Parts: sequence; structure tokens; C-alpha cells
Amino acid sequence: MVWIEPLIIKEARRVPTIDTRIAEQIDEEVESLAERYRVRVEDVRDLPYMMEFDLSGDCICYNPDMIRVIYRILSRQYHVRLTDLVKHVFGCELGSRRKYKELIGRRLEEARKIQKYLTILYLRLEMVESILPEDMRAQIPSYRACAATHLLFEEYYAVEKSPLRMQSIERVEDAIITNYLRKHLGDAQRTLRTLSQANHEKIECYFIIPLVYLSTSALRVFPNPEYSVLQKIRAFLHQKIITAQDVFDLNKIAHVADTIMCELEGISEFLPKDVRVKNLERDLRSVISTVAPKAF
Repeated sequence: MVWIEPLIIKEARRVPTIDTRIAEQIDEEVESLAERYRVRVEDVRDLPYMMEFDLSGDCICYNPDMIRVIYRILSRQYHVRLTDLVKHVFGCELGSRRKYKELIGRRLEEARKIQKYLTILYLRLEMVESILPEDMRAQIPSYRACAATHLLFEEYYAVEKSPLRMQSIERVEDAIITNYLRKHLGDAQRTLRTLSQANHEKIECYFIIPLVYLSTSALRVFPNPEYSVLQKIRAFLHQKIITAQDVFDLNKIAHVADTIMCELEGISEFLPKDVRVKNLERDLRSVISTVAPKAF
């Protein structure tokens, strides 16, 4: 899961020292939630996030040190209960786990294949460029927009399916993200206008996190035309990303990726949108089936 830890850490004037007094409270809360939802948990101290679902081990990994740091930073400015923070993040990881539990057989195998390749395309662009045939490289920006879209779908689904959404934490999310975007609005707009070529950290800060975590009213921190395009993508998420299968639907991924390329980045196209989407879906499917094995 992509939560807002990077924004919190970046904006903190200093990272507080670890307070060991609340260690037991964190462990007790995590273990209680694990028992309640019948999922295995694992303490992983080098995890760069508070929590993360591990598909291979079918468990939720958590870093109590990171939880303590984030809690201490948040509690300086907001009224935040530690138990609410743990529940909120744990719930998102349950939502992330759910999408794989809903898929079985060939659908699960296909989903894992799509997830693996698009993650490589999203995080390791240089490697993808080295293994793609020459005639496919011109399409790399479109494929990368697809990869960012897929991550957006994953994060959106996980949050929407969380059984533990805490309103107190959601209000804090709105405040932190909105303040961060106001402070870095110029950089955010530049990133959105060249999204397919941006590094993954900026994509997460300025595209995925706002669309997943901001309320509709708070999304107005963006001026037009970015706001209207983001609202269109948000509406698509609400209407079309309902089931686990939707998260891995290449046609839906291509639809939003086309919106990114044509409406956020302003690339001129003469073909109708439905034709462009079908062509991109076809090309993306071809890349995944023919090139993905070289990446593993």
C-alpha cells in the first residue's frame, strides 16, 4: 500500500526519537486485529512503511518503529489516537489482501502476471527499455501511464474495501495532503503534465495519493485544467473499479492511461477515444505476454 508516510516524513522538521513506551500497545493492537480478521502478521523492522501486505507469504508485515515515528509526528499537530492509526492502516492492508482472495485459478495467475510486469515498468524503467524491442520503445510513455494507473486502481480498491476506515485519520489525511499540495503546487502541476515520464515518488505524491485519499472537496486544491481531469478519473474509479477483477482489467487501465496522456499531458490524438483505448489495450497485452518473461 502507498499511504502518506513519505509526505509526513518530508514535512517533519525533525524525526522524533523512538518512544519504546508504546511498543507493547502497538503489538497488542496488531495481534488483536490479526486474530479478529484471521490473518498472519510479521514484525519487519526494515520495512519502509508502517505496514505492507506480503502476497507471497499471505501476511501483513508491520514495522512498529515506523508506526511510532509516524504517530509521534502526527500527534504534535493533530489529535490522533494510536489505536485509530493502527486500525486505519491495517484495514487498508486487509483491502489489499482481499483483491487476491477474490481471484482464483487462471484469473489469479493472470492478475499476478499483470501486477509483476506493471510494477517493473513503474519502478525500473531502465531495465524495461533494455529488454523492449526497438519498435515498442516509442510506446513506453503510454505503457508507463498504464503502470501508474494500475497502481492507482490497486490503492483505490484497497482503501475502498477496508473494513477499518477511521474518520479521525481520514480527516488528518485530508489536512496533510492538502497542505503538502499547496506548498508544492507548482511541482505537482509540472508532474501531472509529464506524468508518464515522472519518477515514481512524484507520481505517488501528486497523482495516486490525492486521488485515493483526498475527499472530493479537498481535491479542489488543484486548479483547472488538472482538477477537472482528476475529477474525471475519480468518477471513473467510483463507477468502474468495483471488484478485484476490475483492478487488473487492461481495458479499464488503458482507458485511464489514455486520459492521462491526452488530457493531463495534452498529447494530440486524432483517433476516437474508444479506438485509442482498444489499441493501447492490445499493445499492453502484447507487451505483457511477450516481454514479461525476460524481466524475471
